[in-house]
Amino acid sequence: MGRLTREASDEGVRAKGRAVVSHQVAEAVLETVREEDVNLLVAGWKGTGRRGLVLGTNVDRFVQEAPCDVIVFKSAGLREKLSRILVMNAPEWHVSYATGYAILLAKRHKAEITIFSAAQTEAELNQEKGYSNRLAEMCKTHGVRVEEKFVKVRSIVDAVVAEAKGYDLLVVGASSEWRLTQFAFGAMQDQIARHADGPVLMVRKVQKREQKSKVAGAPSTVPPFVP
Repeated sequence: MGRLTREASDEGVRAKGRAVVSHQVAEAVLETVREEDVNLLVAGWKGTGRRGLVLGTNVDRFVQEAPCDVIVFKSAGLREKLSRILVMNAPEWHVSYATGYAILLAKRHKAEITIFSAAQTEAELNQEKGYSNRLAEMCKTHGVRVEEKFVKVRSIVDAVVAEAKGYDLLVVGASSEWRLTQFAFGAMQDQIARHADGPVLMVRKVQKREQKSKVAGAPSTVPPFVP
């Protein structure tokens, strides 16, 4: 914990450590989130889960119960230097915030982002193009090199997993299905996270009351947290 605090301080981030003794890890973390009015919970994930669970006992609860934004990072195989980042496009407002984090990483590493759209019909693919264009504009606005890629496929999960093999990091936003207890981030998102060989960054955004009137399913142009 001391090492992590020092590393954060070295990056100019104010940080403090807190150790809690508890027989229930998830409950202790969630209680801390509520007590300290946390805005973002970041959790690591090994990429494996027990039978009958989505991602894992603690991770599932973090995603489904935390009253704040949640990032789950499957870091296996993560390189020190990122060159190519893949963002899975979807008509979900969580994806715009996931793209925002991809932009932050791309700016730090001088990496390139690819917005990847996979659909099963031409009609769905044409719809995806509108969302992809908005995400690409976000990248361009912040000076990040971006490419858009569109494919018509039978299995979206298989297509994303296969495409991700050529990238240093896959970034995925949650779907509205995350609220259902049988999913963490969404039906396809959970499968992709489990089957992807490389590192995956998964983002779930809390929709605040004042945001609900502004969001109609399409991603916003620029998420407020991107500098």
